[in-house]
Amino acid sequence: MFKTADGDTLELAPWRMRRLMGLVAAMRRYPPGTPPQALVNDLRLIIARARRVSTQPRLGMARFESTDACCRACLLARQQPRGGMELVGLQLAEPRPGGHLYEGFAPELEEEVTREVNVTLAWRRFESLKLAVDDRTVSGPGVYILVRGTTPIYVGLSKTLGSRMKQHRWCAGVHGALRGLGVWVASVRKEKDLSAVEHAVIRALRGSIHNSALVGDVLLAGPSGITIVNILPPSLLRRATHINAFRTGDDKRTLAMKSGEKLELEWRLP
Repeated sequence: MFKTADGDTLELAPWRMRRLMGLVAAMRRYPPGTPPQALVNDLRLIIARARRVSTQPRLGMARFESTDACCRACLLARQQPRGGMELVGLQLAEPRPGGHLYEGFAPELEEEVTREVNVTLAWRRFESLKLAVDDRTVSGPGVYILVRGTTPIYVGLSKTLGSRMKQHRWCAGVHGALRGLGVWVASVRKEKDLSAVEHAVIRALRGSIHNSALVGDVLLAGPSGITIVNILPPSLLRRATHINAFRTGDDKRTLAMKSGEKLELEWRLP
């Protein structure tokens, strides 16, 4: 819990605290091994010197700016029903004298996303996109992982896998990137489950892939929980060490999350 220069109380969820500390570490260029307390102190200083500059009553949001701390900052906070405010966004920039900070506000992109699903994935590997396109069983709804050799580079979903493989093949061909490009595909019977499965696979491979959407979001299990058997192809399982707490079975193939459980980011200094 932090106080702004105007006396507003800002609360931070633990996962968001770690995320914002990571942003401060990146801005301040802290070396590896810097004690977390140093980052907490900087974050406290940023908030303590922040002043409210605008309010959106209809949305229950307020914007704050901090100019006299270790770096310029723009903060976005949400009014809570019990009183007080919750910090939901932070944008940092190098200090510069004079001028208004930002005309607009782009909060950091991490949010809680609620998902629920119970599926078993049967992954199939195709050494080239041409082989995937030519295989008529690659159809209907499903998820896929594009790989360069043995390295995953992108996760996607489609209601029509065959058409999506054609699109990727055409796009990669235009950019001269077909060589060594393969794909893992897995059918998902219910279209409503696609987004949950894609999000879980993206989180499992976070740090290895180029997805910009969802990669930083907190995965929150809905009322029915999340159970995905064969969350990744066997050859990619070793890349998912950061979700070990939610994996079950001897070979750690199953992602199992109870209602309300969160798959959060691990905080690391850059």
